[in-house]
Amino acid sequence: MSAEEVIAIAKREGWRVLTCNRAEGLFQLLEVWAENRLMIEVMTPEMTERYLEVLQPQFLAEAMQMPLPPKPVVANNLTLIG
Repeated sequence: MSAEEVIAIAKREGWRVLTCNRAEGLFQLLEVWAENRLMIEVMTPEMTERYLEVLQPQFLAEAMQMPLPPKPVVANNLTLIG
């Protein structure tokens, strides 16, 4: 659904709905307050795409101006159980 469709449903039901910026504006989502008591965070496909982009290690390292930590060395002869 689009943001407009979600907002229209919430308004039809008389529920509070807000478009919110999270992480100081890095991504957006919709707060839908079902029965005006229970908050549900809803993302459109476009909002989800941006959220997944923001969570990539390279993006976070650049945003925080920190280098990525080195990848751990893993021996090839380990057997993992569990």
